[in-house]
Amino acid sequence: MVGLLLLSFFKLGVSTAQAGENDDIKVLLELEGKMAEAWVRRDTQFGTTSAIVDDLRIRLYGDPAVVTGRATYRGWSKKRGSYVRRFRFTDTFIRRVNIWKCVATHASGLGQE
Repeated sequence: MVGLLLLSFFKLGVSTAQAGENDDIKVLLELEGKMAEAWVRRDTQFGTTSAIVDDLRIRLYGDPAVVTGRATYRGWSKKRGSYVRRFRFTDTFIRRVNIWKCVATHASGLGQE
């Protein structure tokens, strides 16, 4: 399930014109939000009800970019009831033909409630 979800992230892209660094940061923030929303919409087995990303740090290197941050997922499962899971993550993006695409992602669990 996670593998399929991550593959869907790689297909997400946000178009941007060749603009300044602030525009790139805005686009990458929007893309991170869309990726978090994808967890809520597609995770039917565990019933994720919210996904929040924060503590974001964006480093631009021209056409590549690295985004690090924290994610909190809340939801409900039949076996365990309600849950909260927290992760630190690193996402690597590449801009091709003015579209940012996530090409790699890594997450490490911080614990759960």
